[in-house]
Amino acid sequence: MGDQPEWHTHFATKLPGYAAALTLSQAEEDNGVADNLIDTHLEPET
Repeated sequence: MGDQPEWHTHFATKLPGYAAALTLSQAEEDNGVADNLIDTHLEPET
């Protein structure tokens, strides 16, 4: 798993700053942030 939790946290933090340039709707931005924050808490499958 390595740096994945940190990557997801970083992505969730930075996404709102790029949402306008990426033409994301508010719902898409919110979902992207939420998905990545949830991914920081998931355990890898064994």
